[in-house]
Amino acid sequence: MLFRSIKDDPSHLVVFIDLASLNFETEKDEEALGLYKLLEAKECTIRSLNINPDNADALNRLGYIYFKLNMFKEAKENYLKALERNSQRTLAQMNLQEVEQILQK
Repeated sequence: MLFRSIKDDPSHLVVFIDLASLNFETEKDEEALGLYKLLEAKECTIRSLNINPDNADALNRLGYIYFKLNMFKEAKENYLKALERNSQRTLAQMNLQEVEQILQK
């Protein structure tokens, strides 16, 4: 259904966010499959941000994907962007604290 929605309307923001979530949640699978799914989730999230670059949830999700890929600088940048768009985003605040602790080591 999601892929049909993309075919019908390739600029449909919610579809890309849903695809990112589906791919992201399967990250607990085998490591190789998990890495593939993280990369897929990253692509879907980036596509959703191409449609709406101010989406704080997508920016936070992208930060978390970078975090899981051990790309801590990129994770921090996206958490900060998420907080710029929505300073009340507590999950982004917690994620930012975690990545800053890692970067200080």
